[in-house]
Amino acid sequence: MMFRKLPLAALATCSVLSAPAQALDIGLEASARVEASDNVGGSAVGTEEEGQLGFVLLGVYGEQRGRIFQAGFSGELETRRVLNDDDADPTTLNNFFGAANVLLTPTFSWYFGNVLGTVQTSDEILSFEDEDTARRNVFVTGPSFNYNISSVSELSAEILYFNQNQNDIDLAQLVTARLGWRQTSNGGNTFGINLDNIYTDEPEIDAGEEINPDTNRFSATAFWERTRGLLSWYAALGGTRFQVEDAGVNGVNAEFRLARRLGPQTDLTFSIGSDLTDENIATIDSLLDDGTGLAPEAAGIFQGNNISLVYSTSSSLNSFEVGIRGSSSEFQLLEELGALDDPALDDNVTVSIFGVLSRRLGSRFNVDLGLEFENQRFSNLDDESDSVRASALLGFQINESFSLSAGLRSARSEGISTRDNISLEADGSFEIIENRALVQLRWAPPSRATQEPVIQLKQLLR
Repeated sequence: MMFRKLPLAALATCSVLSAPAQALDIGLEASARVEASDNVGGSAVGTEEEGQLGFVLLGVYGEQRGRIFQAGFSGELETRRVLNDDDADPTTLNNFFGAANVLLTPTFSWYFGNVLGTVQTSDEILSFEDEDTARRNVFVTGPSFNYNISSVSELSAEILYFNQNQNDIDLAQLVTARLGWRQTSNGGNTFGINLDNIYTDEPEIDAGEEINPDTNRFSATAFWERTRGLLSWYAALGGTRFQVEDAGVNGVNAEFRLARRLGPQTDLTFSIGSDLTDENIATIDSLLDDGTGLAPEAAGIFQGNNISLVYSTSSSLNSFEVGIRGSSSEFQLLEELGALDDPALDDNVTVSIFGVLSRRLGSRFNVDLGLEFENQRFSNLDDESDSVRASALLGFQINESFSLSAGLRSARSEGISTRDNISLEADGSFEIIENRALVQLRWAPPSRATQEPVIQLKQLLR
């Protein structure tokens, strides 16, 4: 093992002890929430049980910007308890999202990052307290190099090491290397080449049991981007190869994105892309985005395709976003433990339509509305599901530190699942409906710090 995992508080400690940097801005928050549910266990229709749940959350976040040292973190500790069951024990979850970058020279820096969050192990929207989840911790560190060849040309390189564990069980370690070159022309066009390599070192387990083979993923991509007036374009094309022992899998690496500014605060964005990836890379990538990950339905190598169209607008009083997203996974190879299965049985397509509205009502009130519909269908199985999730929340700002909110949330999922035993029906059909009412009191005193870490993790595995 190249590095050992650092404690979750290590990044925050580095921020505090960094003398050359500016002062660390700290923010605090806390909330108490009570929810009443007509299906507290997320059970199938006909077996629901009502219940009340209590949540207490304590959070701290911070930012530090300096010439040499930059860092940001957000951590929270949440305790949950079923209130109507005197024998129920409370459960406590801690989440952490943070990163730091140390500029050693004008061209050379060292990066640290850590995420502790939840990974959803099923693509279906089941309920608010989805039992198909796991706790995963990812620590990443490594050097990066950026050199300006000229005023319009840049060379960059990066090596990162990822250590991860899930529910205290060691998972695969990843080592990524990237070499990139980009140049901007006088006409406003930017083009370049990226070379990426990801080596996955699978963990060893007890003797006598099968282990999954190590894999190596290499991709080469040429890209072009341009912004002119109200339009922004981005296009990339290349290839990706996975090497697994003596087997090799090849795939297309392509992306196109077009953004149109419809007004001063309104945008329309269309994107489409495809790449060859696997369970390890896809799950880490989604987890690093915002602390909530999504694991593919099967562990293996697949061609992932996605398409989306999103309309968004925002102002000082309102924000609104509506869109449609589609994705598909075409499996080329399963991990060794499932090598006897047909990879095509795990091929699936997911389509979702969503809308989010946030509006201020005067100086103290605000309302948040959300609606999402999702359909998931397996290409070579009878398995499919339709899921709907809706929410409505009304908030009242008591003073600059305290706010009170109340609302409703509803979730429904139905379909056929022969892969998972989530239904009492013999044919695999299931239907789950849950409605919740909630009341929350939140304390968040004013702070110069924001909830967004300065150094974002989301670009690391692109």
